[in-house]
Amino acid sequence: MDLNLLVVIILYKKDLEDSIAYQTLTKASAKSFLIYDNSPVPGKTPSVHNAKIHYVSDTSNQGLSHAYNYAADYAIKHGFDWIFISDQDTFFHDGIIREYDRAVKENPDIKLFLPHVRIAVDGKYMSPVKINRYFAKLSDSAPAGIINPGNYAIINSGMMINTAAFINAGGYNEKVWLDFADFQFIERFARKYDRAFVIDLDCIQSFSDKEDTITQKIARYKNFCSSVKHYQPIKASDRFWIFLVTLKRCASLCAQSKKLTPISIFLKEYIL
Repeated sequence: MDLNLLVVIILYKKDLEDSIAYQTLTKASAKSFLIYDNSPVPGKTPSVHNAKIHYVSDTSNQGLSHAYNYAADYAIKHGFDWIFISDQDTFFHDGIIREYDRAVKENPDIKLFLPHVRIAVDGKYMSPVKINRYFAKLSDSAPAGIINPGNYAIINSGMMINTAAFINAGGYNEKVWLDFADFQFIERFARKYDRAFVIDLDCIQSFSDKEDTITQKIARYKNFCSSVKHYQPIKASDRFWIFLVTLKRCASLCAQSKKLTPISIFLKEYIL
């Protein structure tokens, strides 16, 4: 394989060797890793399995976007042509790096490659799926081949991005530190590049919203509001649709919890 690839895995409260992403990507013959650990306490020193690992501990947890920008800067300085980003809990097929290598050779002008991502609970697709005004739904199908990334919701995990194109697109918005970080990046990227390639290969994602308790969902909503509040849409009028997405989540959580706590969070973390 000819891919000059840096794999970037974001950890949070998990040791590297317990990460499904790390386990499966090493089986897929990934050789160079940047491990960005946002845990409040540094994890165990990672062991090396025929791979080069650059480990970063960020106990202040500056967020996903900061980690990805750090990784892109590292990739530029160390001569990596591509960065492959992943969270800690995505299961990747052991042929994924080989398939990306083949796709790059067949589509040399494309700067973004991504897989199909299904959720573990019911197998529905969560990426890429059609998006309408920042609203996206899980789907029973997903496209393959060349797409316009601006027309789809694409999650971070599994994306392989040309490093120079990452920088040219403006990278990630570090104020959008968690939720909607992927939406913000894809919107920026699609302004510069109107084509991406979807590998016809399924990855499996642990989707916390399907498994979390209502208390955990409310706590996550607080993070959602503090992140999406700083979203910078290409069109100023799109702020209205982001407002509606945030309000809809608030209403849904109020209905599920039979509490008004989500309204208080919405007002304090998003409005004020």
